[in-house]
Formats: sequence, structure tokens, C-alpha cells
Amino acid sequence: MDESTDIAGESHAAICVSYDDPKTGRLRDEFFALPKLTSWTGANLFEALVRAFRARGVELEEKLASFSGDGCAAVASEKKGVFGYLRRKINSFCFGVHCAAHRAALAVKDAGTRNVSAALKTAVNRADITFRKAHRIFCKSAKRREDYKGLADVFQCTVRTPKLFTPSRSVPGFRANAS
Repeated sequence: MDESTDIAGESHAAICVSYDDPKTGRLRDEFFALPKLTSWTGANLFEALVRAFRARGVELEEKLASFSGDGCAAVASEKKGVFGYLRRKINSFCFGVHCAAHRAALAVKDAGTRNVSAALKTAVNRADITFRKAHRIFCKSAKRREDYKGLADVFQCTVRTPKLFTPSRSVPGFRANAS
């Protein structure tokens, strides 16, 4: 779960789910819902989450095993955050995780602002350049995207549409290519 504000200034909660697909036995990750928020308090985020699952006929009490979100108090707090509400009202054994993508964004931000070695900065910059070049190859051509997806058969794995990292409020001013 993550909070976001759209271009019109409306707040939303982006909810994604990971689940074991009973048909294939594989773990699946999918976008689930984008409910509108009236505030960014833990209680409001929790209610939006519960409403979204109920609207799709999912009983959280029977399905919820863990919860992942960013590290802000409205999400992660045991007392007044979404995680605390989930443990008190839905599943006392719910396991909470600080989202890997948010942790990575914080690490990149930290690496860009601290005195880190030139070798690390070079490695991060090269990785960033490589990802951006790969994205450029596939992002504007439907045929190339289809060829890219064809790799799934070759490597017998799931191939997802490439996404480009862009700076956000989590990593303000980050520019890996900056000298």
C-alpha cells in the first residue's frame, strides 16, 4: 500500500496484492485498487483498504497474512498506523514489512547524499544508464515490446513490462547521472 496524489490534487491509496494462485501454485503480484482518500491518517488509510477488499468480496480475516507499506507513521505505526489497525482488528498474527521498493529508494537517496566511494557512485551511475537505455529500446515500439515478452518462453520465466525509475518524494533531487 502506498499513498499518492494525482494531478488534480486528489489523494488515493494504491493497493497491490501478492497471493498464491491456486490454479498455478505460483506467487502473483497484481494491482488491486486505487481508493480515494479524505485524509492520510492511519485510520482513514485502514478504512479505505478494508472497503476496497470488501468491495471485491475478499474477507481479509481469512486471507491476510502480511502487510507491506512505506515507513511513514500513518502506515507503519503499531498504535495509529494501518499496520497496527490490521493487527488489532483483522489478524493479530499479521506480519509487517517495510516495502523493498521504498527501502531501495531510501538507500539510493542516502547513497546520493553521503560521502560514498567513487566506485559505488560509478556502479550506481552505470546501472542507471543501462536501465534507461534498455527502457528506451522497448518503451516506444509495440513490436519490440512483443519481442521482449517473447523472452518469457525462451527463459521459461515471467517477463514484465519494463518500468523506468523516476525521482519521487522518496528520492527528491536524485540524479544518478549527475557528476
